[in-house]
This record gives sequence, C-alpha cells and structure tokens, in this order.
Amino acid sequence: MGLLFTVALILLGLIGARGAVAEKLPASQKYIDPLKSNQQIIGIIGFVLGIIALFRWVEALAYLKLYPINALFGLALILIELALSFIFGLDAIRPTLKGQGAQFMLKAETFRSKLLPYQKILSIIAIVCGALRLLFFIAIIIGLTPFMMY
Repeated sequence: MGLLFTVALILLGLIGARGAVAEKLPASQKYIDPLKSNQQIIGIIGFVLGIIALFRWVEALAYLKLYPINALFGLALILIELALSFIFGLDAIRPTLKGQGAQFMLKAETFRSKLLPYQKILSIIAIVCGALRLLFFIAIIIGLTPFMMY
C-alpha cells in the first residue's frame, strides 16, 4: 500500500510539474506525455489511495506522541496527494454528475480554482518526497535501514 501511494505521489507530481521537468530534462518529455493523457485515471487512483492512507493515518494516531515529525510529515504527503488528485481527477467524475451533481461540481470547481495556483509547488514537493520515500523502500528491501522506524 505504501509503495502504491509513493508511486501515485510521484506520478501526480510529474503530471503537475511536467513543464518544469521537461525544461530541466528535455529527454523526459516522451515519458511524461503518456502521463498527461492518463491524468484523470491517475488522479482518481491517487484520490482513492489518498483516502485509504488518510484512514490508515487516523488509525495510527496513537504514534503521534512517539513520532510527531513522522506523523505530521505523513499527513502532509497525504494532503498533497489528495490535492493533486483532486486537481487532475475532477474532470473524470464530471460526466457522471450531470444534473443532480451540479451544485457539488460548482463547489468542487471553486475549490479546484483555489488549489491551481499551488499546483506547481505541490507537484515539485510530491516528486521530491516521493523519490525519497522510494529510496527508503529500496533501502528497506535491501536491508540498509537500521534508522527506519517502520
């Protein structure tokens, strides 16, 4: 579950910061373009994984006293993933909410417009933190983590 969350976080970050990434690494453009065409699906998957992670974070709230920085860092990553997923996945649910969901879509679009100015910075944070989490997962797999608590 944590690895899927991390991969979704990186993919959402790459979608959101594709202009900045392509500017720094022009060769990455051919890998990022397919993500752009699938951003709605990735957004929905990321949102589902973010909700599951949020429930798991609430379950582990007892650890807040033991590891407050880890817990708050985890919550921040969950909120970043949910925000980016909301930005990219909202268009996918629009056709299913035609008549009865008009009021919801109006509120959702208003919320999305408030998030859009922060898309690039949230995406860069998602890429960096996702890459660090991925390195931690690799370190756990190969057994190089005596300092890890989980």
